Amino acid sequence: MANNHRLLQQIVPQSAPQEASTPVKRTKQTHERPNFSLPIMSNNFRRLNARIGVVFVFQKKVGRILSWQVPTHTLSLMAVYTFCCLNPNLLTVLPMVICLFFIMEPAFIARHPPSSSSSFFEMHTGAGPASAPPVTVKPVPEASKDFFRNMRDLQNSMEDFTIAHDGIVQLIGTRTNFSDERLSTLIYQSLFVFALLLLVAAKLIPWRFLALVSGWALVGSFHPDISQLIANLDKKPLKDAYVVVKARLTRWMNEDIILDESPQKREVEVFELQQQLTEGTWGPPLYSVAPYDLQSTARIAGIVPRGASRFEDVQSPKGWQWNAKLWRLDSQSQQWVEDRMITSVNVESDGERWVHDIGVRSTAQAALNAVVDGINIHNHDGLWRRRRWTRTVRRKVLSDPDQKSKVESKT
Repeated sequence: MANNHRLLQQIVPQSAPQEASTPVKRTKQTHERPNFSLPIMSNNFRRLNARIGVVFVFQKKVGRILSWQVPTHTLSLMAVYTFCCLNPNLLTVLPMVICLFFIMEPAFIARHPPSSSSSFFEMHTGAGPASAPPVTVKPVPEASKDFFRNMRDLQNSMEDFTIAHDGIVQLIGTRTNFSDERLSTLIYQSLFVFALLLLVAAKLIPWRFLALVSGWALVGSFHPDISQLIANLDKKPLKDAYVVVKARLTRWMNEDIILDESPQKREVEVFELQQQLTEGTWGPPLYSVAPYDLQSTARIAGIVPRGASRFEDVQSPKGWQWNAKLWRLDSQSQQWVEDRMITSVNVESDGERWVHDIGVRSTAQAALNAVVDGINIHNHDGLWRRRRWTRTVRRKVLSDPDQKSKVESKT
């Protein structure tokens, strides 16, 4: 019954909202951000391009280290990486060491340049007063060669990012967005099983050793000799293993992952309401989501019920479609009255199955005058009647035409 009630709220179109929606409060920013503007965009691009050179310099240095152009630099980096893997506490010291030896010490040496006759101690302690101005990072001039080099590198970086983004979307996005539901379901099940295993066995895995071996293997694969050796390896066993694994996974997806089940079905309800205009004369029917009984919030507040005036105007819930062609009158009126704990009503056990109000007259209801469909109606307790209609709906099938026809043929 709870599922039916939730679906019911989406069926009948409302002529007006029963209560005003509360506007969403937005957090006011301390400084208002400017809207899109070509002059601002151009100015910001020039400012960025004049300052982004340090990023490309760092990128090139990392590339040289990883490509083993200077083996001693690469081995030094891997030595630091090894110490950090063996003792992760060293990661807290690493930022300070980088600041000391790669930022502050070069700046100090530039301020105190050593002479050719300086001793080792003098070269690293800077004995004597400063003999050179401090080095400050300044934006490159817009007409300089560095400015155009930055534009070239920024242009190429945008292309690299675009290629990487599209590659990741192609590799991961199309396999996890359920465009291929069997493959996405297989990935989901596998990730779920691995997550459960890691919850139990994560503390048993030697993470430091794995990080150490993986890092050395990754950086070592960039070495020219090793990369050439990998390129010359016989890849036939790997291809054969890949074909076998792929065949087994495909068979598993086709046999064990079932996607052609019948669509989910639910029963929805609507209440036909009528109000007595004069003795024995009833107003036009109104198809509402609620029975508008004496205990309902809308009835107590004096709100006139809203809904559709014809059965044809009653729509199926969003994402569902009608499964049965016609509405069916609920002959068990006593049952749905008891389920909702409705009191002060007279239930017809046969005939048209109306449920009439017989409650005590309410002051608020007696004073209410409402206009429905152009007819002036005086609301009085005991003069409303309703009956329940039901109809089945099923989930809309949004898949390929072959799959959709297969599902519909089974239903």
